[in-house]
Amino acid sequence: MKQIFLVLLICCSFFAIAKEPSSQYDTLLIETNYNGKNIFFRNQFHSSKGVAGLATKEVKVNGEIIQSEINQSVFEIPISNKKRGDKLNIELIYVRGKKPEILNYKSI
Repeated sequence: MKQIFLVLLICCSFFAIAKEPSSQYDTLLIETNYNGKNIFFRNQFHSSKGVAGLATKEVKVNGEIIQSEINQSVFEIPISNKKRGDKLNIELIYVRGKKPEILNYKSI
């Protein structure tokens, strides 16, 4: 019985450590109309518990996850399948305190 309890305790501890809490992330929401240009962002670096990486974790356009190369210091959100004037809801999930910067702000 003690062995089972010990195994359960170890497993629970592992999952608690392995899973990053969602409170470590913030969301940037941009609501605009498409004007014919893609949007570029500067991605900040972060370091947490000895692990370094880029801050942006996920990008969605109108609720769909974009398969863009967000693991770069500068990345582009391609929006080629829209018509001028179409409504855009862009959602970026990023590490808290490391908000991505819009590089071509005039394009939104």
